[in-house]
Amino acid sequence: MIKKTTWTPVVLTMLVGIAISLILFLELKKTNDRDLEQKFANASMERANVIIEHFDDYLRELNSIKRFYYGSDFVSRKEFQAFVTPILQNKGFQAIEWLPRVSSEKRAHYESAAQKEGYNDFRFIEVNGNGQTKVAENKSLYFPVYYLEPLKGNESALGFAADLSNPVFGSPIAKAYSSGKPSGGNRFLIKPDKEGNYVFNVVIPVYKGDKEPDSLSLISAELEGFIQGTLKPAEIINEAISKFHPLGICTYFSDLAAPSNEQILYEHKPRIGSLNPAAGFNYRFIKKFELAGREYSIKCAPNEAFIYNNSNKEYLYLPLLAFGFTILISLYLSSVLFQREKAEALVSKRNIELKNSEEKSRLLIQNSNDVIVIIDQSGSQLFVSESAARITGYSTDELRKKKIESVVHPDDRARILEAIDDCVKNPEKPVTVQFRHKKKSGGYCYLESVGMNFINTPGIMGIVVNTRDITERKLVEDELRSAKEKAEEMNRLKTSFFANMSHELRTPLHGMLGIAQVLSEMAEDENKKNLANMIFSSGKRLLNTLNMILNFSKVEANKQEIRYAKINLTEAVKHNISLFNMMALDKELSLDFYSSGKDILVYTDAQMIDSILNNLIDNAIKYTERGGIKVYLEPEIVDGKSYAMIKIKDTGLGIPKNNQNNIFDEFQQVSQGYGRSFEGTGLGLSIVKKYVELLNGKILLTSKIGEGSEFTVFIPEKNYLEHPDEEIIDETSFGKRLQIETKGRILFVDDDIVTHNIVRLWLEKQADIEFAKDVEGALEKLKDNTYPLVILDINLKKGGSGVDVMREMKKMPVYTNTPVIACTAYAMAGEKEKLIAEGFKYYLSKPFDKAELIGIINSALNSKN
Repeated sequence: MIKKTTWTPVVLTMLVGIAISLILFLELKKTNDRDLEQKFANASMERANVIIEHFDDYLRELNSIKRFYYGSDFVSRKEFQAFVTPILQNKGFQAIEWLPRVSSEKRAHYESAAQKEGYNDFRFIEVNGNGQTKVAENKSLYFPVYYLEPLKGNESALGFAADLSNPVFGSPIAKAYSSGKPSGGNRFLIKPDKEGNYVFNVVIPVYKGDKEPDSLSLISAELEGFIQGTLKPAEIINEAISKFHPLGICTYFSDLAAPSNEQILYEHKPRIGSLNPAAGFNYRFIKKFELAGREYSIKCAPNEAFIYNNSNKEYLYLPLLAFGFTILISLYLSSVLFQREKAEALVSKRNIELKNSEEKSRLLIQNSNDVIVIIDQSGSQLFVSESAARITGYSTDELRKKKIESVVHPDDRARILEAIDDCVKNPEKPVTVQFRHKKKSGGYCYLESVGMNFINTPGIMGIVVNTRDITERKLVEDELRSAKEKAEEMNRLKTSFFANMSHELRTPLHGMLGIAQVLSEMAEDENKKNLANMIFSSGKRLLNTLNMILNFSKVEANKQEIRYAKINLTEAVKHNISLFNMMALDKELSLDFYSSGKDILVYTDAQMIDSILNNLIDNAIKYTERGGIKVYLEPEIVDGKSYAMIKIKDTGLGIPKNNQNNIFDEFQQVSQGYGRSFEGTGLGLSIVKKYVELLNGKILLTSKIGEGSEFTVFIPEKNYLEHPDEEIIDETSFGKRLQIETKGRILFVDDDIVTHNIVRLWLEKQADIEFAKDVEGALEKLKDNTYPLVILDINLKKGGSGVDVMREMKKMPVYTNTPVIACTAYAMAGEKEKLIAEGFKYYLSKPFDKAELIGIINSALNSKN
């Protein structure tokens, strides 16, 4: 150990140098502090004045709103919104409210105006003694009624609240009401406000003709209502001092009228330097001022950045020079003694490093969130870190006395013993296991452990296990699993609901459309024929809407069947255009077709092509009021591949640019809600896009407001190459043959008498058709007769289904190869595939028309031949 007297020359030299340096420093610092204090006082005064001026500007903005009410008995919410929106661009406003006094005679007028502005169920409300809201009772006066802007997030804030005793909201209103003067309120937080900045309300009374009453007795009689503004001190103060110099001043804005523990409204701390006032400097500046009848204060304090930027740093140079000279002399003296201590210091350093390393390891283990345990092969716990107590509640001594399996849930003990055995047999492999550990307070916690074999390592001699608490994770996993099961059940219920709704709508629709079609064919009087056609057209519109929803469900469920066939696209486009000629003529629109004149043959799905063309042409006519629609068809080469290009161009309303990205989304329409201008489900364009993509094509949109829209569809000419096993069917004449090609008897089984009558009228002159309405009747006829074709309704209600009839029928040798058509009003995604898998040859969904029925009967009879 070095003797104390050895360092005496060094110590004395240092003390003399420090004393001289300190005296110089203190004298020069006094002069600098006086200058610094004056600079701070001037800067603080200027800052406070700028802030007060900004608050006055916001108060004047609120006062200016009063002019809006002098010349009007009633101001609608939309008018109020339009007036205050420019004012709300000032970031210091959180919200602006108009709180009118509403007499009982005007209540109905206010409620009606609110309902017209989109609040369909709006009624004045009040708060009962339990804090619950209810429809306001009849009163001679309703006050206050809130008009709040901005509206977003506050849609329910228009109404009547009877309680004005709230110290934050009711107190300033009550004070302004009794005094006739502007009044400020206590601070409060707007939720959610991540910064935690307070706001406060300023209430300004508005009187008739902007004349303040001469006496307090006239205040109530002349009062029209209040302008209430919610001010954000943080934004106002930041705006006031955004370009303010010098930097480094902490500013505190306080409400002196509030209790001492609620006075602070905002603390502005500079971004440069320390966020808090500089330690050791007692400079403070306070200025009080009045705003809306309340007294506020602005307090300023400098931080280190202000001290640094405004100090005269020359006062440091001389003391530093003197101190530096002292250091040089001391260093010289110290170097003489340094070599002697070097050897001793090296030994001491090694001892300290070793001690610190041991202490560090101990602290890491002690304070780790994970539990570290060392166990032997029998499961005894040789070491347990103290963090185990935080998880299990057992002390380390208690755990060391227990076998590991004694604190594990009985169902998990075998898994723990297997993990220990695995560690012993595979010392190079970490083993992971999850289990439940008993808690001292009762119950179990979920733990996850990773063990590694160190049985042969000196100093450890056991299995080292790192364990962490995964209870919360397990609970979250259980919640997610439960939520998934619930979602799956809801999806099943939704699918069942849609299937039942499809059946319940399609069955009566089939009757309506069939009767309308029969009446139209039978009617000789033109007016009656027109009425029948009107019924048929309306029913078709309802059917199209239902089909749109069902087609969408099929696509969403990835169960849309693609039937590739060779079709003449030129004829298909012409045919679809012809369907809309009358619709265009009714609106006095032109509907023209342009092509090269040559037939374009493509291998694709004919029904999907019809749906694409129908939706696009229908939309073009629907959204066009004058001018017309042009349909183009041309072959096109894109990236070396052959496509058929279909373009539908209209002179309609056009689609706004901000809607063009989502116009193909489901349920999207430019015109929506009760005030929408056009019919439709909002699924048409969504289905068009999905069908185009299923056919390996693409669709493009260009549109301009007021000039119209242009949809361009590219359909590949050789889709069939991707499906070499598909049968290529020429469907150019499908559905056009209205004559049954055989006179053989047909059995039609359906429980709906209306369907019997319609089918009988359609086919009585073309086929010998017999009917049955239930399973029992169908089986009797099948045993007594032989039919070349059977049509079975699936839902026969009592006694079984069409599937049951088909199964019993196939057991009869005479009907082994007889085609069976499934006829059903269930048309959800996958329904057809399910029935074909049951053994049906063909599928016909209700409602169907005469041409569809005859077409499928001919197909079924021809397939048998």
